[in-house]
Amino acid sequence: MDEILVVPFPHAGHIFPATQLSAHLARRNYNVTLILPSSSSSSSASSPPHPLVRIVDFSLPHTNRIQPQLLEDTLHALLAGIFQHVGLEHHQDASFPSSLPRKPPLCVIVDDMISGLIDTCVQHQVPVVSFFTSGASAAALDHATLELSPEDFASAPLSTAVTIPDLPTEMALTASDVSSRHQPFGGPGSVEIGEAEQH
Repeated sequence: MDEILVVPFPHAGHIFPATQLSAHLARRNYNVTLILPSSSSSSSASSPPHPLVRIVDFSLPHTNRIQPQLLEDTLHALLAGIFQHVGLEHHQDASFPSSLPRKPPLCVIVDDMISGLIDTCVQHQVPVVSFFTSGASAAALDHATLELSPEDFASAPLSTAVTIPDLPTEMALTASDVSSRHQPFGGPGSVEIGEAEQH
């Protein structure tokens, strides 16, 4: 049976939709491995939502601030280890955790907040897709933010809202909004837990 790996950003607002997606895929007869931080092990999200879904924990420091580089390094090492192991002929090695996949996955679904992991999948020639857990308005703003340039705000003070082409006037942004917004697809900087909830 085909295996799909699902890797959410380690925050409840991302884990819950990833868990629901995993259950949906399992109902379509796919084995699903959901990769979650061990810090969420006491939550209901750590209980597999379907018999074909298994949860693999990884260690992450208990902190109010998630350091993107540490998170991506940790998950890169985990995914790279999985990909390297399943590519070996002798992959029944007893030292390999039984909870991890035993054959190359059909694909990996990666939360866009940790999309640096897409490179890990590409390096190992594993198909990968990005999973955006926010609504259409947030997606539109993120896309618009990527399309903006400093010149778009050059004539406006930091606190003056600038209308974004093709979006309602109510979704206007200021220069300070743009500089503080989450940059999708591996953008730089730390992400506050509370900030992640908003996206």
